[in-house]
Amino acid sequence: MTTTLAIDPNVRVERNETYAGFEDVLSGRLGDVHEGDVVTVTEPESGLTGQGTVSRIDSIKELVYIAVDWKSLSIVQQSAFCTA
Repeated sequence: MTTTLAIDPNVRVERNETYAGFEDVLSGRLGDVHEGDVVTVTEPESGLTGQGTVSRIDSIKELVYIAVDWKSLSIVQQSAFCTA
């Protein structure tokens, strides 16, 4: 099962990556996420969904840094993660 993380695609950090907080794991288990893993990323409000690779995990700041394949992002008709 692929882990799904909620992201804000407007937030970018070094190397054009983004990050998700530990609390942003929507499916799967945080303990199963490791550097180099491919994950699904989504912005729940819009349904924008794609793929990314975990580049590093900062346990102190409780952040997962993700190298998103920005070209893979597309809008899913109805996001399964949208609670609105």
